[in-house]
Amino acid sequence: PFYLTPEHINYIFKQEINMTPSEVVNRERCMRAHQLLTDGHSVKEAAYSVGFNDPLFFSRIFKKYFQVPPSRV
Repeated sequence: PFYLTPEHINYIFKQEINMTPSEVVNRERCMRAHQLLTDGHSVKEAAYSVGFNDPLFFSRIFKKYFQVPPSRV
């Protein structure tokens, strides 16, 4: 056991890399989705392939990291 609370882990991440663990995971998923989109996959296929259950939510998160909607990649 590490004896760390989720809140403390979030605090450590924020202090070290200025992101929460979920933000790190979403960024990595969006980077993989970007590659899929570049390879010709649809937005819906890319979203589901990287683990998003809702393509609209995926689009919102993707735009946060790339400043363009995934449909424009």
